Amino acid sequence: EMARVVQEQGVLSLWRGNWSNILRYAPQQAIMLESKTRLKPYLPKPKKGDFWQGLAVNCLAGGIAGSFSMVCTYPIDVVRTLMAVDLGSSMAKGAPREYNGMVDCYRKLYAERGWRGLTPGLGTSVVCYFWYRGIILGLNDSVRPLVQPVGFAQEWATSYATTAVAGLAAHPLDTVRRRMVKAGGKGRKYRHGWHCAVTMVEKEGWRSVWNGLTAQLVRAAFSQSLVLALFNT
Repeated sequence: EMARVVQEQGVLSLWRGNWSNILRYAPQQAIMLESKTRLKPYLPKPKKGDFWQGLAVNCLAGGIAGSFSMVCTYPIDVVRTLMAVDLGSSMAKGAPREYNGMVDCYRKLYAERGWRGLTPGLGTSVVCYFWYRGIILGLNDSVRPLVQPVGFAQEWATSYATTAVAGLAAHPLDTVRRRMVKAGGKGRKYRHGWHCAVTMVEKEGWRSVWNGLTAQLVRAAFSQSLVLALFNT
């Protein structure tokens, strides 16, 4: 798929919507990590030496922080997703696109459905991010004391391992979330997350919810893993 996009629309097409992604990712990560740190003192303290209790508390803190940061930046995420998949009326290079930049995308979404146009799939996204970020941050905080990584390379390897596990566990939810966001730009196609998942499986097969898994795991090596490694170093 990547080779086809590059061949038909050029290499720069792979960075479509990247500015909105930068505007989303930096504050989202900052809010998430700071929220997790400030939230932990208010959660139940696990018994000393009890790994599973500690893991549960860490996952809860990470899930709440992840969902909160996602809600704060969700409209930017919606625009980023829609601009990234806006390939125009055809795959040909130079084909007219629906959105002419971030401002135009916001304007058209708001004109179509008001504020709801900027939050399609929000409920599914909250569940997805709670699960995904909870596993990443919970595992990372629980495994690091056992592994005791030394140096940036070991920190990155530990972070990538926890991110990969979370990616595998949450990918079907993330696929449904992205599908609802993309459909939200064209009017309400799915009633809710479960309806979206059932429709995908019925029409495209169960493998459809795992589309893009390889790209997701590769991306994780250079995004969330680097953030956690730098934060913990």
